[in-house]
Amino acid sequence: MNKPIQIVITLLLVALVSLAGWNAVALNKIQKLLDKKETQPAFEYTIVAPYDSLLETEMNQLGKAGWEVLSARRATSAGGYSAKYELILKRQIR
Repeated sequence: MNKPIQIVITLLLVALVSLAGWNAVALNKIQKLLDKKETQPAFEYTIVAPYDSLLETEMNQLGKAGWEVLSARRATSAGGYSAKYELILKRQIR
């Protein structure tokens, strides 16, 4: 085989090996991203509205059940006779 053909074949082989290596690196990175996505926690959400007088008891019960408050606001009735806290909560799905 003459010298120029040997050089071309060698260069092609080097290029193929390089591409195969980059392919393996890319596939490895893609797999890591997919694995990471599968392990991200999932959450569930709920909304509760306990009366003022029951707020502390309700919060303690929800906390023991794994719920975390995201938002809270105090809401009164139209006449102002009763007040509740509206709570938006989340917890990790087990």
